[in-house]
Amino acid sequence: MTLESNKDIQLLVLTSSFPRFIGDHAGIFVYELANALNKHNINTLVLAPLFIDQRFKYTKISEKMGNLEVHRFRYFYPVRYQRLYRDGGFVHNLRSSYLAKIQLPLFVAVQLYSTIKIIVSQKVDIIHTHWMMPQGFIGAIMYSIFKKPHILTVHAADVFTLKKMPFGRLFAHFIVMNSTKIFVVSNYVSQSLCDMLPKRAISEYSRKLEILPMGVNTEIYQKNSNAKEGTYPSGRDFIVLFLGRLNEKKGAIYLIKSMIELKPLAARLRLIICGDGPLRHDLEDFVRQHNLTELVEFKGFITNDQKNEYLSMADILVVPSIIMDSGETEGLPVVILEGLAAGKAIIASNVSGASDAIQDGYNGFLVEQKKPEQIAEKIMLLMNNLEIQRNIEMNALKSSLKYDWSNISRRYEVAIKEQH
Repeated sequence: MTLESNKDIQLLVLTSSFPRFIGDHAGIFVYELANALNKHNINTLVLAPLFIDQRFKYTKISEKMGNLEVHRFRYFYPVRYQRLYRDGGFVHNLRSSYLAKIQLPLFVAVQLYSTIKIIVSQKVDIIHTHWMMPQGFIGAIMYSIFKKPHILTVHAADVFTLKKMPFGRLFAHFIVMNSTKIFVVSNYVSQSLCDMLPKRAISEYSRKLEILPMGVNTEIYQKNSNAKEGTYPSGRDFIVLFLGRLNEKKGAIYLIKSMIELKPLAARLRLIICGDGPLRHDLEDFVRQHNLTELVEFKGFITNDQKNEYLSMADILVVPSIIMDSGETEGLPVVILEGLAAGKAIIASNVSGASDAIQDGYNGFLVEQKKPEQIAEKIMLLMNNLEIQRNIEMNALKSSLKYDWSNISRRYEVAIKEQH
């Protein structure tokens, strides 16, 4: 493939998570940001790992996705034994698979080689990396060698992974000093990164820093915001929705536990859990053991289009994220921004970046993490007070506008063109 010649700036995006196909939600925010930048006179090329799923279906090595040119690399042979970036996710796979641990240095080496190859062959002007490790580290190396401006986006898991790595503080220092601009998705994550840096690097970090979450296509969700009537066959008139991977830090178990207190409302209430992950079977067992099968329904993996449909039919969205014992948590979950754009009343744990987007009592509710009784209390409040629910929904829609990709990508565009 060749890049279009009518664009001014050649931008290379390095990421470890990217949609396998149009409609896939894995790394969707990376795709949407890259696609938005492509409209701002910035020719955007993406480099991501080859993805293989449980059925041994591979993504293409090189393809067009929308207006983006996407290149993928193999990091282990036979490819079917690639473990780092598969169904469980990077952190889970690294913890649970010795083969994944062995593959990590191979991944870094192959991504580094592929990056150099593209920089030289495609005459890349600027590098944009998502996650500090390993992409940010590679971007920092490229800056030190080629002096290509390096824009880093820090999400959350990357910071907490570095904290647990041998020499993680040294890596963090090197990456920060060899980045020309640093976007961090929430104040909480920014402070966590700052705490890892030596004092002499903090002023440099602050100079490069901008707090900016990922974005959302508000128009997509608002088109469907009035589509609830008649869309859910259960007959329930109040639907609680969870969207996300079923892993520990998402905290789905605490939302499910809140249903125990809400059993008397089973005739009116339904919790729909959309997503898959390593804890799914444990959560399903918990539901059966506590006789919650009439209240809780697992939908498994869903596409982006299906996600929009479920957001449309839901009355409220719950985001019960937690801070794990290791200190790991989320940045600002994109699902919160999607819920705001869909005009939903949101109940979210007051951890990480949730408070950056949710004003308690205005466009949603904040509760303490790991407190199912507080989740249940807010669900009952919204069930029994339609006026409160409607006011919060209206304020949610207003709040979402600043997170539209047109606004978020504009901030990135300014940074990119300043570096050029």
